[in-house]
Amino acid sequence: LRQLQLPDKWCGYRNRGTDMSHMLQQCSTILDGRPFACAGGTHETGVCFGTGGEEWFTSYAAQQFTCYDCLEHICDDPALEVALHFCERCKKSYCQECVPMNPYDERKCGKCP
Repeated sequence: LRQLQLPDKWCGYRNRGTDMSHMLQQCSTILDGRPFACAGGTHETGVCFGTGGEEWFTSYAAQQFTCYDCLEHICDDPALEVALHFCERCKKSYCQECVPMNPYDERKCGKCP
């Protein structure tokens, strides 16, 4: 398991059943149990932030810390050579090497019209 993407219809926070919450918790446990292999390059402090204690999934079941294109994990260290950007239109995170953000609208990735 490297990345989990669920249909938008399933991801509503209010309508989520206990089975969905349990499955997301199990996926988080699996990802937490693995070493965080950050693809972000050199860290200024020499230590990867990992998830920094944050959950792998947002309250709307979008996976964090993972590029949806190359599937590499990237932490939130602001000094990284590579960073993740979240597209508000397609609701996915991409590293800037895979999909640059739209230069005319910073809320959208380069894949979105």
